[in-house]
Amino acid sequence: MTTDNPNEWLQIHIHTNSQYVEELDSLLMSLGALAITLQDEGNQPILEPDVGSMPLWLEIKLTALFDANTPTDMLIECLHQQAPNQSIKAIAHEKFADRIWERQWLVDFQPININNRLLVAPTDWPSNHLPITRLTLDPGLAFGTGSHPTTHMCLEWLTLQNIQDQVVIDYGCGSGILAIAAALLGARHVYAIDVDPQAITATLENAAKNNVSHAISAHLADGNYLGFQPQPVSILVANILAGPLVELKNNFLQYTLNHGAIALAGLLDTQAEAIINAYRPEFELSVRLNKQEWSLLAGFRLS
Repeated sequence: MTTDNPNEWLQIHIHTNSQYVEELDSLLMSLGALAITLQDEGNQPILEPDVGSMPLWLEIKLTALFDANTPTDMLIECLHQQAPNQSIKAIAHEKFADRIWERQWLVDFQPININNRLLVAPTDWPSNHLPITRLTLDPGLAFGTGSHPTTHMCLEWLTLQNIQDQVVIDYGCGSGILAIAAALLGARHVYAIDVDPQAITATLENAAKNNVSHAISAHLADGNYLGFQPQPVSILVANILAGPLVELKNNFLQYTLNHGAIALAGLLDTQAEAIINAYRPEFELSVRLNKQEWSLLAGFRLS
């Protein structure tokens, strides 16, 4: 029996524990799964994993994608028979029509206006000819579309700086959104740095899309945050996590000029005081922006 819609797919959802993920993954692939994704099923945040680690939530929803012609009842029976005992807490299935997945985010997406100076919008969003600089960005391999509170706060901070003809560092560039914003706001040059090669690729592609390739160079740092030693710059922004921010203090001291401006994000409100203290006495920082449970610290290098 075949499906009436050749563009349908079958999804199997399994509620399980992290200890069974590897075995279930292998079993599903052996049964013909085309793709498998993992989601948190227990509302357990993983905010700051150790470098090099791949942490999992304790309770997980494992979703497997199959061709819609797959016999559902037989598939579920095989899973119950072959899966480790007690590994399947619950199982469900659904069929759905195919979609253009990379554009599906536009259903709920609205352009993001940053202080009436930047409009972050996807490629397909029609131009509205507002007297505002447009930053074109689509979802891709690397993190950062402007909707997350930490990215949004960094964009706000950048629009409030005197960036014209300045040299800027965007550390932890992700999609390159902050580097591109700085270039669009008039920076003479922006160094975009990340430990993830995909972020370097995404940044260069997005810079080209926004016609600022001439103003942005992307650099890969190694796992020890080394590998890149620029001349000190007047503005530095880092949107990463609290632990790496503390570890990078001495690097940022080398990267910034005396009285150079710095903004640190990717940290929770509860982590702000510890980072402020860690950056003393070389930097004077304070909480400048808050969104939800996130803070942005900003200030200057003092020595």
